[in-house]
Amino acid sequence: MTQLLKRINLDHITPLILLGGLSILPWIYYHDYVVHLIILSLMYAVISITWTLLGLTGAASLGHSAYFGLGAYFTIFSLKYWGLVSYLAIPIAILVSSAVAIMIGYITFRFGIAGIYFALTTIAFAEILRELFIYYREFTGGSLGVFVSPISSIGYFFYDSKIPYYYTLIILLLILYIYLMFSRQASKFLKILSAIGEDISTAASIGINILKYRLYAFLWGAIFTSLMGWFYVHYLRYVTPDVGFGLGLSVYVALLSIVANLRLPYILIASLILTPVGEVLRAVVGYQFAGLDVLVYGLLLMILVVVRALRKR
Repeated sequence: MTQLLKRINLDHITPLILLGGLSILPWIYYHDYVVHLIILSLMYAVISITWTLLGLTGAASLGHSAYFGLGAYFTIFSLKYWGLVSYLAIPIAILVSSAVAIMIGYITFRFGIAGIYFALTTIAFAEILRELFIYYREFTGGSLGVFVSPISSIGYFFYDSKIPYYYTLIILLLILYIYLMFSRQASKFLKILSAIGEDISTAASIGINILKYRLYAFLWGAIFTSLMGWFYVHYLRYVTPDVGFGLGLSVYVALLSIVANLRLPYILIASLILTPVGEVLRAVVGYQFAGLDVLVYGLLLMILVVVRALRKR
């Protein structure tokens, strides 16, 4: 108990206080669009938190949307073509995404693909998947995407109200933060990942298995990103290749992490600020300047990466 209290500081409890405040917000003030924006913010925060685990090792994946898209599409396949209930679609989405992440991660990390080349490899992989899911339109709906009809019965995660989706993400984030912030095992894991990112040669020289820990971090990201793909399908009930595998999602979750300076407690704050701004920007000028939000996110990401690189000199 004493060791736990020593590890607790303002950074650790800030997201917990914030999530506590969000949990009572609908009882004080409820507006459909506000709740929708918070749901999106929480969803992106989950993805960005687990993306950060790999980012701590110095590897920046810009193809994380691949796992979101796989999770979303294999959820739809499970519901629409295989007749499975929602909750049985979760292990399928996770298994597919995990298998792909292990394959890509092993190939890239085993053969020393790093830095900009690693980022480009992940982008290329996500783009290949996007094109494949456009091409096989008889299953995926092509570029128009595919819709799933909501089923209201036990075993299905479809609700007319946004509240169940809202609280599902709050509970998931609470569990995720409590584990990562206060678990001794997670604390050790995060320290190892940070050591790899600070100096990979020194980390290897003291016996840290670089390949193993980077694969673990990559796997964490794939699992939770595919889970959010499952969530997205149930919440919005459709997905397209551009939404599922597009560069915009990958750039955005990386941006959130870098804005938060790769510090897990600040990612939720960054998402709650930037996501509504991006959504409003898309709603106001998106019909005139399609993709403007992605351009803005990309420019912000470039600026922040350059600033971080200059600080390290």
